[in-house]
Amino acid sequence: MYLKMLFIILIIITFTSCADGFSFKTIAIYQASESGLKAEITAQGYILNGHDLGNDGFVNGKISSSRFSDTIFFQTNKTKLLALKYKNIETKNNENMLMTLTNCLDTIKNGYYNKQELEELVNVIQLSAAGPKATYMDGQTKLIKVVNVNFETKRGNQKNNE
Repeated sequence: MYLKMLFIILIIITFTSCADGFSFKTIAIYQASESGLKAEITAQGYILNGHDLGNDGFVNGKISSSRFSDTIFFQTNKTKLLALKYKNIETKNNENMLMTLTNCLDTIKNGYYNKQELEELVNVIQLSAAGPKATYMDGQTKLIKVVNVNFETKRGNQKNNE
């Protein structure tokens, strides 16, 4: 009787704890000190149960600088720049975020940047779209300073389509 009851409890726990996955929201700030660039991002997506990384996440963010007063706004996923806007420069569905951001910074007066910093910054931004396990934390970057990272997760049976 005891073994049968234990088995029933185990089955109940298994089915109640099984969900299809969880949604995540990451808010982070990264600093490229030599270039003076600061990226503030919000990454959102969904990770299926049993997976470490998500495939459909995206990042909204902005890049500002201590060297220029304007802000570059962008949206990306982990492989493709979805949109970038800076004054009269507007790009959508571009395969290469690094090249697009480089061209944008080249148009900004005194838009000096360190190429290696910019490459790492783009990598840090795009990988955050895959979820908390892909998000860079303090001590995991070479040139980019991790200023702040906060995660929110919500387990559930459906994707969070915010």
